[in-house]
Amino acid sequence: MSLFRKQLSEAVSLVSNLEQDIRIVSLTSSQKKILYSVLLKKNDSKNCNISNVVEYSNLSRSTVFKCPFEIIEPILDFQQSDNDRREFNIEVIL
Repeated sequence: MSLFRKQLSEAVSLVSNLEQDIRIVSLTSSQKKILYSVLLKKNDSKNCNISNVVEYSNLSRSTVFKCPFEIIEPILDFQQSDNDRREFNIEVIL
């Protein structure tokens, strides 16, 4: 097995174990993309909103809005923006 394939296999195994540890195994791929996008954006800056998730995840805006957020709400908190009532700010509560 090539070194790259071995490292890739180890990385996938690590991610899989982490997903089990934080109980996100049951999330759909879109929900995971949303969660990972929020985490990446929050790592870059303090603010994250739905528009940022669309940008970071490369999902369409309609896909992000159609995603059943109640499943990931124990992990993320959605608050309506004070500046723009059409926008929601997202906080990680893990």
